[in-house]
Order: sequence, then C-alpha cells, then structure tokens
Amino acid sequence: MDYPKIKEYIYGNIGTLFWSSYLLIGGGMFVAYYAHIGYMPDFDLKSSVTVLSAAAITAIFTVLLLLLILIIPGAFWGNTWANNSRLKHLWESEDSGKELIGVARWFAAPIGYFYGLLFITFLNWLYVFPYIILGITYLWLSLKSQNQLTLKDLSKELGGFLFTTLTSSFLAFLPVFLIVTLIFSTPGTTKGSSLSEGIATGLMVLFVNLLAAVKPRNIKATIYYLGLGSAVLFFLLISFEVMHRIPTRVMEVYKFGNIKSESIILKESACNTIELLGLEPPEIKSKQCVLEEALILSRLGTAFYIRKNGLEFTIKSDQIISWSVSNSSNKSSKKDAQKTRAL
Repeated sequence: MDYPKIKEYIYGNIGTLFWSSYLLIGGGMFVAYYAHIGYMPDFDLKSSVTVLSAAAITAIFTVLLLLLILIIPGAFWGNTWANNSRLKHLWESEDSGKELIGVARWFAAPIGYFYGLLFITFLNWLYVFPYIILGITYLWLSLKSQNQLTLKDLSKELGGFLFTTLTSSFLAFLPVFLIVTLIFSTPGTTKGSSLSEGIATGLMVLFVNLLAAVKPRNIKATIYYLGLGSAVLFFLLISFEVMHRIPTRVMEVYKFGNIKSESIILKESACNTIELLGLEPPEIKSKQCVLEEALILSRLGTAFYIRKNGLEFTIKSDQIISWSVSNSSNKSSKKDAQKTRAL
C-alpha cells in the first residue's frame, strides 16, 4: 500500500472528504432510525444535503458529549492535581507511569467515600460523624509516613486532594445519572433486568475511568480518551439495547420523526382513511378533521408515517394540512402553548 500517495490524496481533498464524512454520518443516522421503526420513506437522501448535514452535526455533538460525560471524572483527575502533586509517588511507579492500584486508592476510593457519605446522610445522619472520623483516620494513616513534607506543604497537598476529589465526585454524577436514567426508562432487556445491566455498566464505567486516570505518556490524549469513551459508550448502548436512542434523538431535535403530536389536521379523504383503518372516526368539520395525540414516526418524503393506538399507518403528505405539538414555556406563565407547523 502506497501510504505517501494516500496521505497526499487526503491532504489534497480534505474538504471533499470532510463533507462526504458529514453526509455519511447523517445518512447513517437516518438509516439507523428507519431500520428501528421498520419503515423507509420515499426520500431522496442524495438531494437532501442540508438535512443530512444537520443530522450529522447533531449526532456528532451528541456522541462527543456522551463520550465526555462517561470519562471526564478520570480524565480530570489524571490531568490536574495527580500530575503536579508532591505525593504522586504514591500512585506512580519509578518510571513516572501511573499504577492502577495506586490510582484506585487515591481516585476511586475517595469518590466512593464521598457517595457513601451522601448515602449515610440520607439514611441516618447519626452515622455521619463516625463515618467522617473513619475517613479522616484512613487519610492520616495513608499520609503519616510523608515526613519529608513540611506541615505547610502537606496542608497544601490536602487542599488539592480535597478539591480534586470533590470536583471528580461531582463530575462522576454525570455518568451515574445517565445510567440511573436508563435503568428507570428501560423496563428490561433480553439479557436480564435493567438493574443488573446498570450495575455491570457502572462497573465498566468505573474501570474505564481508572484507565483514563492512568493514561500512558506515550499515547496521544485525544486518541486515548476517544478510544476509551467509544468503548464504554458502545458497551452502555448494547447493555441496555438502546442503540436507537441517538438517531431517535437526532430525529426529535429537528422534528423529522418521533414527534408526539398534540393534533394533526387532515383533509376529508384522509379522515375517511382513518375511519377505514378502524380507528375512532374523528368528527369532520368543513371537510377537515383532527387526529389527536398521535406519534408521527416520520414526516419526511411523500407520506407521514403515524402510530395511533398501537396501529402504524401512512397518510400522504398532501392530505395533512397542519400538525401541532405541546410546547411548555417557563419564561412567563408555565402554561402549555400550542406550536403549529403549517405544511
């Protein structure tokens, strides 16, 4: 393989390759979503460059945000106080490489202690004082041999340790919240209960954050963190069987699909179709009718793909006058406002 020519081609066509990648990612989002709902619209992907680009940008941003959420506690700890502390010999080897056991002791264990403190406070605050004494005792035993540091230096290191631990603990709340949300929003998987999958995923996230904290010096940070984040994100999506969540969210953002409509105003012929499908016939007024609380799975192409009362069906786009969704506003009255989209 002629690598110099490949490299020359890439540099010479960087704009084309960049734009093609965007279209490929955007097209992949659409294919993944429509494969999930089991429907493919009469939609010319090649001519919809703007639509695909918007989907690609949102998908990339969403994935990068999830990657950051899942590894940021370990990455933060490993690149701040842990690199500059005068106590770093406690978690580094002689060749200045971080050791997994040492990092687990000074990164993972303090975060576990912090969440244990929150749990005990919620459970019974009477146990908080003994728990704090236990933590202080453990910390003193771990540092009592550091007699090479003056009291001032040791106090400074303790301040850095507490600040970094608290910050990492708050950052760890992000992946914890994500996993808990998936546990409660996913009733179960083919592999077992959502709780068991959540525990397995939580352990995986913990392990990956340990790896993020011990990043080797000879590996580029971008490649290393992207690799770890991608691995744990793929594991999370596979464990909860929610690979469709990202393309579904992309479709929701731009109202391309998965739209929980408040009402859909139909022409008379579409009203007759609704009645023939066995759904409750809406009242026809002025040759129009309203289909309420239906899920618009897709509105792209020549037809709308709609789900109502467990039934999925299509209605030609030219038979739909308008549709609306509920839009809650917190700026003034917090009342639901109607947002109508005319076609």
